[in-house]
Amino acid sequence: AAATVNGSLTINANNTLADGGFTLTAKSTVANSGTHGSSGGGEILLAGTTAQNVAGTFGNVEMNNAAGTALSGAATISGSLTVDGGTTFTVAGFNFTVGGTTSVGGTLTHSSATGAKTFTGNVTINNGGIWDDTAAVIPISFGGNLQNNGTLNAGTGTHTFTGASKTFGGANAMVIPNVTVTGTYANNGTMAATASLAGTGGLTQGTGATLNLGGTLGITSLTATASPNTVNYNGAGAQTVKVIAYNNLTLSGSGAKTLTSVGTIGGSLTLSGSATMTGNAAFTVTGALNYGSSGSSTLTAATAVSIGSFNQTAGTLVDNGNTITVTGTGANTWVAPGGAFATTGTVTFTGVAPQIGVAGFRNLTINVGAGNTATLTGAITVAGTLTITSGTLADGGFTLTANGGVANSGTHSGAGKISLNGGAAAHALSG
Repeated sequence: AAATVNGSLTINANNTLADGGFTLTAKSTVANSGTHGSSGGGEILLAGTTAQNVAGTFGNVEMNNAAGTALSGAATISGSLTVDGGTTFTVAGFNFTVGGTTSVGGTLTHSSATGAKTFTGNVTINNGGIWDDTAAVIPISFGGNLQNNGTLNAGTGTHTFTGASKTFGGANAMVIPNVTVTGTYANNGTMAATASLAGTGGLTQGTGATLNLGGTLGITSLTATASPNTVNYNGAGAQTVKVIAYNNLTLSGSGAKTLTSVGTIGGSLTLSGSATMTGNAAFTVTGALNYGSSGSSTLTAATAVSIGSFNQTAGTLVDNGNTITVTGTGANTWVAPGGAFATTGTVTFTGVAPQIGVAGFRNLTINVGAGNTATLTGAITVAGTLTITSGTLADGGFTLTANGGVANSGTHSGAGKISLNGGAAAHALSG
């Protein structure tokens, strides 16, 4: 049956206390030189009214002491660890291992980098719970899921995740400066590795997940194709984007983000802050290219670029003579209310019903297919050649100013007009 010890609880060396599946409540000191073993829901409950210390080998342990509990020597908890609300457990400078689950409803604080800290089972920080390891550069090893529904204050020590088919998740974001994954994990929430994400294992982005990367990325495997999910390179300085297929890819913070050999972006590509992109290979963005960075990016010459739509609100994007194929359709296929699109190349629209806002192009090609229509939603200027290869260009009552030639194998319609105006040479008109 359950029992309460109001005085000292002592387990001598070479002795085992088996709780038999019941709760043994310890109200005072616990001196364990032997072994406590748990079965079922049995446990030792530390529930004193003055501060208690813990060391030794235990089964299941629950802490419910408002005065606090501290590690006073090496300890191994082979079962579960529960830190109740209103309770503080301080993991001091000793070896400490939890083999089962860890549930934090109060405060679990790591105060020293001395001693190995290992949590083999799942760790859950509950609503109102606090995990803190910022007191020093404290390495911590995790073998299970990490669920943050409370507050996670992670220090700069390496947090290593070794489990197989485990998850990161929870209602609240987790920010861990240095993450090393040697197992296989899925991110199902919002996670930030602000200094490094490394390891020989793999991390898979779940549906709706966000991964913020503020430093280096050296992890062996990163999978980010779930729709939707976002990987955000948000460091303060240059970063190299890992060569994988992305769903939503964001380049933010500052500095140049190198996209060498990044070819497939199944969602959107977004630039913000003062970040720029450089070194790109040919790439395809199924969704929108959103350029909101205050910086200036120049596309690599002679690289094919395909995007679903374009939205520019700041900064400068230099096309470097490339052809940008726009495959999207509907409202806001091309809008540029801010920034500068510096173009010497060609923009080609191939969607069935793209809508093109106020913009300036060097060369513009409409190739939407017979029976389909591209529609202007603002006045545009084409400094080079306007080509209507197939389908209809409906001017929407706006003026399209063509400084160069017009080659029309399709149809122009609308109450607006194509104005042949400007340019250094005679206009060539066909169609």
